[in-house]
Amino acid sequence: MNLFMPKDGIPAPSYESRSVTFLIGGNNQLFYYFGTEEEAIKKHLVLPISYNEINGVGKIIREKQIALEKAGVERNQLLVLIKAGKQSTYKNTVDLLDEMTINGVTRYAIVKPGTGDLYYLENNH
Repeated sequence: MNLFMPKDGIPAPSYESRSVTFLIGGNNQLFYYFGTEEEAIKKHLVLPISYNEINGVGKIIREKQIALEKAGVERNQLLVLIKAGKQSTYKNTVDLLDEMTINGVTRYAIVKPGTGDLYYLENNH
């Protein structure tokens, strides 16, 4: 699997309506949200999810792809951001990367969690 990491510098703007973010915590915890970190945390829209392909992370990805198509946007425009916390495991990160392949996600990146993300992971276990 080829993995392309973003270059250092000013981050490129992302289209919040086309993105989903996954937060990987310790003890096999996984959370997700749509849009920006600030809005999701402020509005309590960070939700727990499992690694289950059928009813968990895979379902969220497929639902977002379908929602994009209904909005007239190609499903390959989905952008997935993966943010691993300090207590996350390599296995959980690989499991999430596998879901990208299984669901045909072509735009994804592993990025550093923001301050709000880290605070959320440390206080919701």
